[in-house]
Amino acid sequence: MSQGSREYFFGIIRAMERRGEFAVPQTLRRALNDGKLEYVVVKGEKKTGMETGHKYRRFDISRGTLP
Repeated sequence: MSQGSREYFFGIIRAMERRGEFAVPQTLRRALNDGKLEYVVVKGEKKTGMETGHKYRRFDISRGTLP
């Protein structure tokens, strides 16, 4: 599974539930079903120890992405 895929997202939710966490996974599922979930990754960029900006990437997990 690759980060940003629907399968990865649900893998994270299953892991949370195995640890006994239920409120957040339920909220995330509801948000996805209601079209109110935005799945993004934000990474800082560093060059020679200095912050030089960031990268932002939005993922569409509205449908399966793996075969």
